[in-house]
Amino acid sequence: MTNLTTHTTEEGLEFYINNKTGEPFASQAGLGRMCKVAQTTISRYLSGGASIAPEKAEILTAAGLRSVALYDESAILNCISKYNPQLLLLLHRVGLRGYLHGLAGFKVTSTAVVEDESSDTYIEALKALLIKVKADESDKAKAKALRLAADALERASL
Repeated sequence: MTNLTTHTTEEGLEFYINNKTGEPFASQAGLGRMCKVAQTTISRYLSGGASIAPEKAEILTAAGLRSVALYDESAILNCISKYNPQLLLLLHRVGLRGYLHGLAGFKVTSTAVVEDESSDTYIEALKALLIKVKADESDKAKAKALRLAADALERASL
């Protein structure tokens, strides 16, 4: 799965949006935070009674590329309905408003607040990260390491 952008709230809730389709995804840790329960509770629920399989994705982090298991909006709603009924009620209200506005002829849309910065390859992602680091030359050691890594990866892929 590519074209994912990571979003983190001030409270530390991390979730992902597919920039091409708009689909939301969350990890087990993210689901735990949404539902106000431990990640282990979510893990038991998803692998036990719910039997919901995740989708695999590779996410670029500051530490490099990492493989993660992400759950789609159906799994997110299943968990929320089981563990956080207050949030479920809020989501119902938002959904109802959008549904009724659509019936009334309003154009219901959502617009990304950030540009799509996702990359299709690891090398492109490293180069994008390097450009960001170059803009902030205060961390020269990190910039040099990233530059060397990007150069080595590009030579390896030629």
